[in-house]
Amino acid sequence: MLKQANCLYGPDDSMMPVRINLGNFLVKGFKKHGDKVAMMNAETEEQITYNEMVQAAMNVAVSLVRLGVKKGDVVGICSESRLENWPTVLGIASTGAVITPISTAYIKDELKHVLNISKPSYLFCSKQTYQMHEAVFKSVECIKEIIFFDEERPKGALYYKDLAIVSDDSMIKENVNIEDFLAVEVDGVADTAFIMYSSGTTGLPKGVMLSHLNIIATCTIFKNLRDVYQGYGMTEITLLISLSSYMTGQKCKPGSVGKISYNTILKIVDVETRKPLGPYESGEICFKSPSVMKGYIGRDKSEDFDDEGFLKTGDIGYYDDEKYLFIVDRLKELIKYKGYQVPPAEIETLLLQHPGVRDVGVVGLPQAAAGEVPLAFVVPQPGVCLLEAELQKFVADRLSNPKHLRGGVRFVDNIPRNPSGKILRKNLREMLEKEKNIG
Repeated sequence: MLKQANCLYGPDDSMMPVRINLGNFLVKGFKKHGDKVAMMNAETEEQITYNEMVQAAMNVAVSLVRLGVKKGDVVGICSESRLENWPTVLGIASTGAVITPISTAYIKDELKHVLNISKPSYLFCSKQTYQMHEAVFKSVECIKEIIFFDEERPKGALYYKDLAIVSDDSMIKENVNIEDFLAVEVDGVADTAFIMYSSGTTGLPKGVMLSHLNIIATCTIFKNLRDVYQGYGMTEITLLISLSSYMTGQKCKPGSVGKISYNTILKIVDVETRKPLGPYESGEICFKSPSVMKGYIGRDKSEDFDDEGFLKTGDIGYYDDEKYLFIVDRLKELIKYKGYQVPPAEIETLLLQHPGVRDVGVVGLPQAAAGEVPLAFVVPQPGVCLLEAELQKFVADRLSNPKHLRGGVRFVDNIPRNPSGKILRKNLREMLEKEKNIG
């Protein structure tokens, strides 16, 4: 392969079949472990072996096909962590249907939104999640049947164990061949295996389509992973773009998220010209990989991929002369000050080093002459009295002129974050807008 200038290339040592069913791939891998314990419920100490998991998965697959599930149908799973989850995933995948895991933490509008994106025909859920979301589940027209993991369920509803335990006699009578399920042919690149959901820090979650090849490529690359210190990834890449020490055994370089993973090509581009940049030059991170998503549901690929097929991550970063990758900030979160692009995360990292600062979030405050100026929302440490001028000087003494806190400092009780810990800058901007309206 002809390598492009100013691109980073991960090791290329994996040959992956493109027509294998994900269920087939996983079942064959699990069978190698036989009667070893695969998972254990820490609370009840109930265990399930790899062989038991495979058998339950095949029974689920047979039962789903009897219900009418076919290749391409979408089947949801909305449940807390439990032993039934993995056999269900394997069973769904073995039929060629699409799996969509749905967070139990979603509130009403979020849940409606994701269900209307993926449109599952069938839904596996627990008693707990059904009690939380019954009204939403009933309001979504696409769901034909809900299958319960718990025996206590609405009258007439399907029970997981009735699906997961299929007698050999009934299968023989119906001339069911387990191998037929594992032989469901798929196009590993084109056929969707999972619909996941992006975190939605700048809006409602988007539906991320991951192919059979995406998942298999990730499993193949990371099957013997050991000693990981740092990494960089996202839902859209299935798992990880970079890792710090798994290839070389070296310890993590401070501040870095490691080196590029297997079968991945990465480039850093200028956010204005889209020209690839060299070492120590910050720009948008873009990459190609067999693990990269097919795209978002209902969205044209040209919005998220460039002309060369690289996914545009929206993250700002750079690499050094040893090819270690560093993340600076999000493209959409950059503060535009007089033509300079100021990363809020850099100012936040510095302010967190101040002994009186407990938490901080930085956004751009609109200003006619400059465009935007940095403003910090600060949570002081308990019992500490901080002054705005003190923090402004702290930043001015340590960062270049465009990064100074010209917008000032607002002292608050907490910084709004999403469940994964990301700062919700949209909420901070709304706080500024309310302040402006009151003024």
